[in-house]
Amino acid sequence: MPLYTTFASLSINGFMPSVLTPKIIAGTTVTMNSPQGIEISPDGSQVFIGSGLPIPDTVVPYNRDLTTGALTQSGTVAATNVATTRKMVITSTGNFIYLTSSNSNNNTVTIISRNTSTGAIAFVSNYTAGNSPYAICISPDDKNIYISKSGSNAVSALSRNMTSGALSAVGSDQTTNGNGAYSLVSSPDGAHVYLASNGGVTCYIRNGTTGALTLGTLASMGTNPNPYGLDISPDGNFVYAASTSSKTIFVFSRNASTGALTSVNSFAMASTPYALNVSPDGNYVYVASATPNLVYMYSRNPTSGVLTDTGNTAPLGGSQPFNMVMSPDSKSIYVTDSTANKVFVFRRT
Repeated sequence: MPLYTTFASLSINGFMPSVLTPKIIAGTTVTMNSPQGIEISPDGSQVFIGSGLPIPDTVVPYNRDLTTGALTQSGTVAATNVATTRKMVITSTGNFIYLTSSNSNNNTVTIISRNTSTGAIAFVSNYTAGNSPYAICISPDDKNIYISKSGSNAVSALSRNMTSGALSAVGSDQTTNGNGAYSLVSSPDGAHVYLASNGGVTCYIRNGTTGALTLGTLASMGTNPNPYGLDISPDGNFVYAASTSSKTIFVFSRNASTGALTSVNSFAMASTPYALNVSPDGNYVYVASATPNLVYMYSRNPTSGVLTDTGNTAPLGGSQPFNMVMSPDSKSIYVTDSTANKVFVFRRT
């Protein structure tokens, strides 16, 4: 029996998909200039979007309707004093936001503070990060920020001041095993960091005391996979990656001790996958794709990690999805499209 199937099949590896599988429904759309980076507060009450134009960039706060997922702009935007926002993360306490920015004039990680009572945000400072910072992730204990540098094919570890949010370098840069360092994720246990690049998915071993990284093993995704989407299951047992060049989704199991990834299976898509997210409840994987522009919904077997096509998709307007985040309650999905100047909002029923 194949490891990937549709709901036309009754079961998959002994896993029976629910007949009452939720669906994704398109909701309201937010129009703004060149949105790229996006993040959501830990309590799900706010969404923050990095706008690339006009220069300088701004981070725009939105209140989130907890029922419908609809967004309403709230409070004052925070100017980043740079341009071309790439990726964004928020601390588990919700008091600081970090975003990468890279162009010919700025190669920084911007630090934004957030008042957890009012939701107000404010620019703090820019940390000079080196050659073209792109992907970013944060350790579960909030002590470290990790960034990829697409200009130098490197991954850097940064230490966080837990009070001021300030950043400082830790250890030496690690190689990316190929160019195109597009996505970074940290394992839920904080032991490893994973990077999707044209070499495949690279594991880095994290020193739990200092936060420094050591190069680990590489999991292949074929030749020049050009992977944008990367995420890890909430239990830390599986890693999912999307290749834009081969239009393929890869599923890897994770060794929690060594961090090594082992291929479980892979399957081709009809369109080009970009952003990929595992729902916080661990039940589904969502893929935002281009040509045609759709958000796909896959049911996830928590034991095997295998994905099943639910047959549920939602139309994604615009031309190319960039980033995607999900609300902590797994009910809302947000996708940025900087070319179309839109943020698309979806609701899971």
